[in-house]
Amino acid sequence: MTSKCILITPAHNEAALIEATCQSIAAQTLDSLKWIVVDDSSSDETSSIVDRYRSTYPNRIELISIVRSPGTDFRNKVRAFEAGLARARELGYQYLGNLDADISFAPDYYATHVDYLELHPRVGIVGGLVESRIGGQFIPQSLAEGSVAGAVQLFRSACFDDIGGYRPLPLGGIDAAAEIIARMKGWEVRTLQHIRVLEHRRTGT
Repeated sequence: MTSKCILITPAHNEAALIEATCQSIAAQTLDSLKWIVVDDSSSDETSSIVDRYRSTYPNRIELISIVRSPGTDFRNKVRAFEAGLARARELGYQYLGNLDADISFAPDYYATHVDYLELHPRVGIVGGLVESRIGGQFIPQSLAEGSVAGAVQLFRSACFDDIGGYRPLPLGGIDAAAEIIARMKGWEVRTLQHIRVLEHRRTGT
């Protein structure tokens, strides 16, 4: 499989959980996968953890560091994502994903999603079913099949370009806006509900 898939992870002080994401990326069976982590001025060991995996998987993992804008505005995530996007555009890609830094998944996760996109040309955004850690167990999010959790949104490049990418909304909701605009543009959005994704920190906490 040669279709290039690039993932971008904006990360700010994610040392407690990002290692599980690193391990999942390292285990992926999709040879063309590239992961760009944008360290958004972390004050913990986020960059050190990622750099350790980058040194082992230099063809798969890249690390970029940026200076974070003041405050806790949700637009910081979009700014960090766009820093990774600039690098992704230099490399070229057919599929582009946002991946949160507290997610883990099976080794065939992205290979399965790329296969699905190649078989369904009108699907513009796809992702697995996120199960969030609540207490000591993982509980599936209540999500319609025609919606994809922002933590794992994977875009066809034509769809991402068509919607103008993520919008820097100060109060959040960038993932919802992306899929609403995609549907307005005629793209289909699909959660593959038989594919499990583990979110190790509940959204919003």
